[in-house]
Amino acid sequence: MSKAAEQKILADDSPNFDDLTVVILAGGRSERMGGIDKSTIRLNGTRLIDHQLAGVQSLGIGKKSIVIVSTKHLAAGITHTAEKPAYGGPLAGIASSLSVIPDSAKRVAIFSVDAPDSWQLLPDLAAALERNAERDAAIIKDDAGIENPLCSVWLSDSLRASLAEIGDTHNKPARALVRHSDWVAVDGAGLEVDYDSLAELQARGAVELP
Repeated sequence: MSKAAEQKILADDSPNFDDLTVVILAGGRSERMGGIDKSTIRLNGTRLIDHQLAGVQSLGIGKKSIVIVSTKHLAAGITHTAEKPAYGGPLAGIASSLSVIPDSAKRVAIFSVDAPDSWQLLPDLAAALERNAERDAAIIKDDAGIENPLCSVWLSDSLRASLAEIGDTHNKPARALVRHSDWVAVDGAGLEVDYDSLAELQARGAVELP
């Protein structure tokens, strides 16, 4: 096989994210981190928010297709939004993001800033939803069989419909989305793990506080 033909096959196999917006939830109180803004904690020299941003962009997703949910401005050139009132929880953050995603976004990926490896699951999630086009979403399940809607890819219209069924999102668990949608499970293989305490994060690598 010629090099040109090989490159064409690789290009054809690459996932297409042209109609997808990535939402990164980074607006919590970080109570289990002692109130430290976990998005700006450095893991092995890199802020957690930058772990996610660099990973997502390495997949070919541009800044205009990323939304950060936070009360703070964390990165230049990227749309930011926050739930109102603030600190209403991840479900409220997801709802707020829908008001700023571009009209061209037919799919929405949701990730949490404290799960720095989760971006690697985006191709598998997108592929699972494509194979199951009748479903609303592809959602990660961990080794214990627990679904994690904070690591998922949705049809935008389905996400809006699910949120509408839920109604008031303030301080409601993100898992409510699971009960209000038809979704397909994807194995997270440990990449979906989030770090809720400094001890957990320190087990992963060198940690520097902001």
